Amino acid sequence: MNQERFFSAILQNVHDGIIALDKDLVISFVNLAATKMSQWKEDPLNQRAAEVFTLLEPRNLANLISKKLPEDEEPFLFKDAIYKSGSHTLIVDGSISCISEENSNEIHGYVIVLRDISDMKKLSATLDYHVSHDALTGLANREGFIMELEDILDSVKRVGKTAALLQIDIDSYGSVKTEAGEAGGNALLVWFTRILQSHVKQRDISARMGGCVFTLVLFDCTMEGAEGVAKRIHSSMSEGFKFEDKDFPVTVSIGIVQINEKAAFAAGLLSAVDSNCNTAKKAGGGKTQHG
Repeated sequence: MNQERFFSAILQNVHDGIIALDKDLVISFVNLAATKMSQWKEDPLNQRAAEVFTLLEPRNLANLISKKLPEDEEPFLFKDAIYKSGSHTLIVDGSISCISEENSNEIHGYVIVLRDISDMKKLSATLDYHVSHDALTGLANREGFIMELEDILDSVKRVGKTAALLQIDIDSYGSVKTEAGEAGGNALLVWFTRILQSHVKQRDISARMGGCVFTLVLFDCTMEGAEGVAKRIHSSMSEGFKFEDKDFPVTVSIGIVQINEKAAFAAGLLSAVDSNCNTAKKAGGGKTQHG
């Protein structure tokens, strides 16, 4: 076996996709992994790369083949790039290297190495979701909400807009759980989540902080607007909650604080809204407290 065939056999059997281009960006070689990865229906050899696939930078969607080709021996490394072949799209890591003769600055072409990380990214996204979301309601959990609140606070300070933070405690949760058991308590939380979501805009953020305590961030919202949302939530409770043919009266206690450029830390906001919510609860429940 001559040296060229020997190296070709090696490249055909590696797991990473390998695509070689000549200096005019015409495809001169692809290995089996690249062919499977790309799901080409026709032979891509001797076709211009731009007509067969695109490799895009994830942030600004710049075409890496035209914008990031290396000009020396140092390869260009990329992560989380978008690889598109026809209607087929993958997320890939990899590199682009020059092909040149030894002791010569003349570039004869390029080698692109691709590693498909699509499944890994999906798994990572799934894990991130489960870590930051409540399994019962599908809302953000406490940890996920606090991370978002820090970002929201930074954004509010940067652009000078206002938002409102609400904490809502279901006053009736304990009695429902005592009478209807764990299943009844869980059903109440899911029922209330649906009501909560019906009173917020798509951009707003809602979370279950634990137990029967929920939070909301209402964007571009004044204190008056937040009080209006709280009033509508209270009104929705008049329907009551039904479980296994039994009706349960439900009230909630709501605390509100304004989020503006004067707010220092997320922890301080959460402490303030928790205090207001507790004040409303101690007043008998079914009330709103702000300050």
